[in-house]
Amino acid sequence: MSKPRKLTHATEVVMSGFDGSGKVPALTVRDGKVYANSRDVAAFFEKRHDHVLRDIDNLLKNMDSPKLGSSMFAQSAAPDGQGVDRRTFDMTRDGFALLAMGFTGEKALAFKLRYIEQFNVMEDRLRNPTPAQIDLRDPSQLSRIAIQLIELNRELEGRAKRLEESVSATKPKAAFYDQFANADGLYCLQNAGRVLGQKPNKFVSWLKQGYLFYQGSALVPKAQFRDLGLFEVKATLVDDKARHQTYVTPRGITYFAKKLGVAPPEDLFCPSEAAE
Repeated sequence: MSKPRKLTHATEVVMSGFDGSGKVPALTVRDGKVYANSRDVAAFFEKRHDHVLRDIDNLLKNMDSPKLGSSMFAQSAAPDGQGVDRRTFDMTRDGFALLAMGFTGEKALAFKLRYIEQFNVMEDRLRNPTPAQIDLRDPSQLSRIAIQLIELNRELEGRAKRLEESVSATKPKAAFYDQFANADGLYCLQNAGRVLGQKPNKFVSWLKQGYLFYQGSALVPKAQFRDLGLFEVKATLVDDKARHQTYVTPRGITYFAKKLGVAPPEDLFCPSEAAE
């Protein structure tokens, strides 16, 4: 998992409300590019931020090209209300569009194409800071504008349709994995075994042979595998004592699928079984 990075030298640009509610998401202009942050997206759509992070993790996991995913989503860190840095994502126009197309509801539907359009407008303003004045009395200018608007509308409709189809194709798989993952998109050891088609206890025993060891009464990962992002360890208080529990990350699921020689996670979901 990539190390979170702090945002610096960023100029915040607040766009006008798109859905008539008066609420606005925030866009950030940095190095000549426009970004939206996952916390602002969660707030605007009235969603829990950890659910938005989970949706982004699922999108990245299901992309054929990691390079494509990293070009759309960049993990960053931002302080919460208590000043503690929390994981967030900055996303490009296309990354936002891909994420938002998976949201449902009237507000999301009205917002999708409008937000994509506003990203285009913002980028156009960055490329052309002093645009030429339009002469509304010039028929040739008005004709060109009308043609451009028609072409832009067709392009946006086509892009929206392709993104809707892409997200619809991943929803059954996401629903399958959601029943095993916690709110952070992590899998307890036994559920990780279930996702990989293994007997849970047998899978945990297999992990003990090379990946996990006991630290007191807690089963924790060896440092090199934790550093690879295969595991995360969460601490909770039980009877005023800290208890540690080890989870497998989405990256760990993919890694262990290869080690076990089983089908990649995206191929484990069977629609016919879901129908039953």
